[in-house]
Amino acid sequence: KTPFASSYEERDAADRCKAALCLPTTKTIASGQCSDHLAMVAAYNGWLEAKRQKGSGAARAYAKAQHLSQATLYMITDLRKQLVMMLRDIGFVQGGRRGDSIDDPDSRYNRFSAIPPYLKNCLCAALYPNLAMLGPEGAWLSDGGDQLHCHPSSVNHGEGGRLGPASATFLVYLEKIKTKRVYLHDTTVVTPYTLMLFCGGEFSIVYERGLVEIDGWIRLRVPAQTAVLFKKMRQIINGHLISKLHTSSGVLDYSDKLMDSLSRIV
Repeated sequence: KTPFASSYEERDAADRCKAALCLPTTKTIASGQCSDHLAMVAAYNGWLEAKRQKGSGAARAYAKAQHLSQATLYMITDLRKQLVMMLRDIGFVQGGRRGDSIDDPDSRYNRFSAIPPYLKNCLCAALYPNLAMLGPEGAWLSDGGDQLHCHPSSVNHGEGGRLGPASATFLVYLEKIKTKRVYLHDTTVVTPYTLMLFCGGEFSIVYERGLVEIDGWIRLRVPAQTAVLFKKMRQIINGHLISKLHTSSGVLDYSDKLMDSLSRIV
């Protein structure tokens, strides 16, 4: 759920605040990332930092200035703690039962939490198949070829997006709602590299044409040698996740090595 205010009176101001967090000059996690989701993360981080440094009064002032819902921000805080406890119960993280260390920047689990490409990888894996691709006429298209439009509240609304690079060709979204048009809500621009590593189940290489096909509808022009590398990385990532589901012992060091390898790609 977005922390930005959704009341009619505040909607436009909230959209402007969200767009401002994505400007390259703001130096937030959302800077230049063409992502509604990372704009939410940037807003939440700003509120959390104000609360940590100057107390609840400063946090309320920050939320008011950024047109954020205090109730939603506290709900997000509780949900994050619950998620950490769930991950601990299945062996994905280790530590105390409370989620108090979730925002500790020195925690090994937060090592990549401030690096936008890693967060986009997670978003892409979580939201797929909610994926749109840029068609030949500059319109966003679904897997069935239907025309889609970023909602006016999105930072990616408009031709090429308000902030997005002209080369942006894929985005993931939370939901699509049909009114006069089919609008995409909460969108994030992602790269072909992210798609090849974290999207879909079927990954095929068409060697003679230099193509990668994902689930039969995503087609990417990729040199065969590169495609083979990404296919192998997909297998390693999937195998490692399965190992972590079955046992949490002996895999932490390997996790670090795998993340280091990913950092050279994404």
